[in-house]
Amino acid sequence: MVTLLWQLAFRWQAETFHEGGPVENLQLAELLLAGALFGLASLRRKEFGLVAWLLGGLCLFAVCRELDNTLDKLIPVVSWRGGFLFVAAPLAWALRHRRDFAAQTCAFMQTTACAMLFAAFLLVVPLAQGIGHKVFLAQLMPDVVHYGAIKELIEESLETVGYFILICSATEFLCNTRKQKE
Repeated sequence: MVTLLWQLAFRWQAETFHEGGPVENLQLAELLLAGALFGLASLRRKEFGLVAWLLGGLCLFAVCRELDNTLDKLIPVVSWRGGFLFVAAPLAWALRHRRDFAAQTCAFMQTTACAMLFAAFLLVVPLAQGIGHKVFLAQLMPDVVHYGAIKELIEESLETVGYFILICSATEFLCNTRKQKE
């Protein structure tokens, strides 16, 4: 994935990490693929169907978050927040079948796919957002006036790698959902 980012930077240069640029489009493709894989897993792996639908919905919510600027223009009041429906619907279904959902969640937490999902989460949320945070960068580099490019480089690179791991998790979930060895 890092080699792909290098190739994109070679081709697109300063535009690589801009809104609507190649990295954002790559991230959208990654999230859509992961969501589709979780959706397919919900159909093929009935023993994990509720968990898979919820994970697919979370991927679609993340797509809406990535498209925040576009959705701000298209749907000004609601914007990316409309993506909560992708989480609310499967969550409502899971709560309606809470016993099955609880059992599926416990079983899922013992799988390799869950460990990979956790790794993806760590990359995308605390690392990408924390290391790419403007206040943090300002403390590290007090002489830099504008942190935008540095922030985008760090944040978007880590998100891209995290989304790739998410695809790996979804693939593992679809193809091989087995309990981890004790």
